[in-house]
Amino acid sequence: MTELPTLPIESLQHFKGIDFPEDIRFGQILVTGPPGAGKSTLIVRLGGWSEEGYLDLGRKHWWRSEILSVRPREIHLGLPFQGLANAVSVFDAEFLDRDPLPPVDFDRIVLPPRKRYFFFGRLVSALCV
Repeated sequence: MTELPTLPIESLQHFKGIDFPEDIRFGQILVTGPPGAGKSTLIVRLGGWSEEGYLDLGRKHWWRSEILSVRPREIHLGLPFQGLANAVSVFDAEFLDRDPLPPVDFDRIVLPPRKRYFFFGRLVSALCV
């Protein structure tokens, strides 16, 4: 096994209770390790990504949302339902407290432009099925 050279860290920066080398910027950090080692905990503690995100599919340009660039573990979709002014997730009380449950208002869902975004076109196709 090849030994990698190591150097002592001269000065540290203290960020949210964690010490890092002073010359490191957070866009330069790569976090690796086996399952259960605390990678996600470290990244969340540093504010690197959120555990959950929310996309309102009734809003203009939802496909440009910052949520898609930070790639949270879960993305909850807000759907426009008939009889509700705002889009809500299917687990929101505003939706669940209705009897009967309101149908999706497909006319209020904003779709991205066709063939402009390769991957988003596939996402929209999957959502519309």
